[in-house]
Amino acid sequence: MTQALLIEENVGDVEKVASRAARMRVLFARNSERHGHSPVLFTNNRPGGNDREALWKYPDAALIEWDLRSGSETGGEIDAKMASIKQSLGTQPFRLIAVKMVLDVESSDFREAFFQCLCNSRWAHRGELVVAARIDDEFIAETLLSLGREYGIGVSSLGLSLDQMDEWEEASRICDMKGPELEAILKAIEPQRICEGRTQPHMDWEALRPLQEENENFQKLFDWIADCLSAGKPVPFEENAELG
Repeated sequence: MTQALLIEENVGDVEKVASRAARMRVLFARNSERHGHSPVLFTNNRPGGNDREALWKYPDAALIEWDLRSGSETGGEIDAKMASIKQSLGTQPFRLIAVKMVLDVESSDFREAFFQCLCNSRWAHRGELVVAARIDDEFIAETLLSLGREYGIGVSSLGLSLDQMDEWEEASRICDMKGPELEAILKAIEPQRICEGRTQPHMDWEALRPLQEENENFQKLFDWIADCLSAGKPVPFEENAELG
């Protein structure tokens, strides 16, 4: 459940907000793929559905940046030698980024969104707060920049028009788009970078272990990572197509 659905009592149109949130999730995933990252969208399997506690524990998605072999012919392959060396040293041949997604931020809730991102990404190499709508409020942008620098959290906006999102195809259709059709909808993104995140050298396995035990998303995530390492290249996370 994204932050957008948490504020349904203020929006008054739960269906519209849920549809926007689903479209944002899928657009974020497709755009991440275009930039060479491997996205994993998390399902909403939290007991109680709209659970405030869960918003402070679980991210909405994970992004994986792989150590790939250089060269045009091998650029899509995981660098097996580097992976072996890193694993022998107790590090990972990838960077795992925990992503918190919200449709918009206002003066009354942007700090809550930021610190939720901080809390539900403390196990990862880096945390990212991604906002669908452009952040035009100067005070909010400057405060998020200050917080991001202090805590190492990346903050960005997709620069989308929320009203325009209502006119798009359903999220499931965006999942299936290819070629010019996909590029046409990705043009709606006008990226706005507020703050670069700070990548930690190691994951916090102690913080991650209880999350794996209580939330199946984490088990699916690491099963998929193991499949990629075994295949020697990133493979699509097929369940993403069902999560729009």
